Order: sequence, then C-alpha cells, then structure tokens
Amino acid sequence: MHDKITKLLLFGLLTLWLPCSLSAAPDARQIMQQVNDRDDGDNSSADLTMTLIDRSGNQRQRRIRSFNKDKGE
Repeated sequence: MHDKITKLLLFGLLTLWLPCSLSAAPDARQIMQQVNDRDDGDNSSADLTMTLIDRSGNQRQRRIRSFNKDKGE
C-alpha cells in the first residue's frame, strides 16, 4: 500500500515538473527585443549615489541627478 502511494506521488510530481523543465528559456536576442520594446514613458529622472572606497578604506560619495525628455521619433 505504501509503495503504491509513493509511486503515485512520484508520477504526479514528474507530470507536473517535466513540462516546466522542457519549456525553452528566452534567448539573448528575445530579451534584448523585449527591453527595447518596453514603454519607458516620455520623461524620466533618476538620482544616483555612488560610494567610492579606496584601498585604505577612505570613502567618497558622488551624487548624480539625471533628467531625460523624449521628443518623439
């Protein structure tokens, strides 16, 4: 009885897992195309803070603010 339940569970798990493992992952070109096709809006702004650390452990911070306005194609 225990052996039948184990086999049934194993069969059920394999039938669920196998199709997922056989599905193809997107290649690099498809990923690049999806990124290029993504709507990123007309305007954007970003604030970036970098902490630079030298060999001695001294830290410096650089702050960058970026603005972008899309004028259309």
